[in-house]
Amino acid sequence: MDGDQAHFALLAGAEFIVLTTYRRSGVGVPTPVWFAHEDGVLYVTTGADAGKVKRLRANPVVQVAASDRVGAVLGPPCGAVGAVEIREVVDVRVQVAIGLHKKFRDSRLPFDKLRTNGVGGG
Repeated sequence: MDGDQAHFALLAGAEFIVLTTYRRSGVGVPTPVWFAHEDGVLYVTTGADAGKVKRLRANPVVQVAASDRVGAVLGPPCGAVGAVEIREVVDVRVQVAIGLHKKFRDSRLPFDKLRTNGVGGG
């Protein structure tokens, strides 16, 4: 298991993560988000003008931890370096849908929201 896979193992079974991004002052801002993991990448969808996107552009260092939907941390955090990629929905929709389907195979997910809105969530 390589380093990335070991990090992802900490998130196994989690529906949500707390994504902590950092203000310029160094203060962490934890945000619970729905995520998918596919091909060594964690995907999180959000609005292009969201605060977490602005913070991530200024400082790519993040911390992630498994959580419940309201952000109660369920496991140990792991550090990572993130990157913001603003893409057209069509470019990533299939990758995200595959990851979400694999993860939540037996759940009823709001795929219509993913298809119609493209970007959503925390």
